Amino acid sequence: MLDVRCEPGPMPLSDLEVEPSFSVVLPRHGVYVQDVDGRSVVADPTAAMFLAKGQVHRTAHPTDDGDRNTDLAFADEVAEPFTDRRGSFPARSRPIDIAAYLRHRRMLTAIRSGATTALEIDEWALGLVSDLLAMAVPDAGRPLVDDARAYLAASYHTDFDLREMARAVGSSPHHLSRVFRRETGRTISGQRTELRLRRAIDLIAQGADDLSRVAVDAGFYDHPHMTRTVRRHTGETPDALRRILRLAS
Repeated sequence: MLDVRCEPGPMPLSDLEVEPSFSVVLPRHGVYVQDVDGRSVVADPTAAMFLAKGQVHRTAHPTDDGDRNTDLAFADEVAEPFTDRRGSFPARSRPIDIAAYLRHRRMLTAIRSGATTALEIDEWALGLVSDLLAMAVPDAGRPLVDDARAYLAASYHTDFDLREMARAVGSSPHHLSRVFRRETGRTISGQRTELRLRRAIDLIAQGADDLSRVAVDAGFYDHPHMTRTVRRHTGETPDALRRILRLAS
């Protein structure tokens, strides 16, 4: 398990790279874009990315404030049950719900506090991959959806309307809304809320003490709005999550 942090500032597509192992990227903040054979896949805090060993790709980091990811690397024999006959994962990406995101953050807390074992980490990582790949969800690979997700990952903390977003990704509002919901299972506003929620959790896990400031930075109207949203999605208040996740930076 690696903690990967990319510096602030947009970074265009890199030179070609060869993936050294079977890996799963779990973004905690920002957005991570990979291009393979001219097709891009977007990973953000709502979606994991699967990378096959030997895969040739280029990577971009399009947001101004960088990104932070947890990278899970698997030995060939461990990854083999999850791969197809070509030696690839059957999916390029899969959505991560808020429960899985919190389990990820709690595992980071346990690792950093020394309250877990290598066996527990291995079982958690394999269970996560198994659960994600078992989902009957097609890859949301349309360029329009990828562009929309990248736009949201960069702008979730601001207030914008559908027409403004559609113009930015080269679509009509109706077409964008319909395609996004069909291929991701979420409305655009729902995706923005999910990104705001994860950003709030990320800031809390890093030790932010001023929850009113966290609410503003994450794009919520105010502290009460953030508290209602966090409780509705996680069953916990921001104060409770701060106690649980304080070490998971």
